[in-house]
Amino acid sequence: MTTDSRMLSKPRRWWPRVTLRVLLALITLLAIGLGWWTHRTREQRRVVELILAAGGDVTYALRDNEVVEDPFGSTPPQRSWLERALGWLAATLGQDYFRDVSQVLLADSAAIDDLDCLPGLEFIGIAQNAQLQQRDFQTIANLPALKRLLLFRNWDKGQPQNDAHSRVLDDAAVEWLARNPHLEVVIISGSRVTRAGLRKLAAAPAMRYIELSSYEIGDPKACFSDMIPGPSLSHVRVSRLGADGKSLDSNRWSPRPAPPVGASP
Repeated sequence: MTTDSRMLSKPRRWWPRVTLRVLLALITLLAIGLGWWTHRTREQRRVVELILAAGGDVTYALRDNEVVEDPFGSTPPQRSWLERALGWLAATLGQDYFRDVSQVLLADSAAIDDLDCLPGLEFIGIAQNAQLQQRDFQTIANLPALKRLLLFRNWDKGQPQNDAHSRVLDDAAVEWLARNPHLEVVIISGSRVTRAGLRKLAAAPAMRYIELSSYEIGDPKACFSDMIPGPSLSHVRVSRLGADGKSLDSNRWSPRPAPPVGASP
């Protein structure tokens, strides 16, 4: 066999062929993806700066399988080259390019209308002097990843601020919260929620834990008699507040434990 025939019989390596049209389509899709990512990052950064400027705080979610250094550990954890590279990029470009904001603490209500720019937001804590409006609860109810909500008391020189705060935190507000299908934990302090509002909140599909103090709840020992708990509810604590904002009495509800096998109900 001659040299030419051997060269002809040798199989040729196949190279994929990409037409100009396919190449332009791939570049267009890449540009759209990068544009969406950049826009999402800039919106998150804008909301973070707004929260921090008002005296609030934010916490970023960890990436999957991310190793966190223990400040009390004897040896630093071993990180892969990819984790080191992502850490360097996050330190250079900013956390917002690589992590979602998972928790926020709000000192006022200025950023509530923009919280929908934080798609990974799971926890919101709001100070009592945030001057909330009814429409703010509608915005909170529409957050897709929200699981925990804390509306806490803020004392000023020993006097409870229960005027504007408590007037907004009523049955209409918790009705909006009960519409969020993912909300699991609600802690509300200094409200005017009644037994009717508590019933709606307790019936939410994912609700597990409720802490509620109210001026209008009535006798805490009787407020559970007509409550129909949702499938996930495991704890409810209700406190009745006096005119000075101090707790008068409270009561707790939890599911009755199942009887042992073979026991009569």
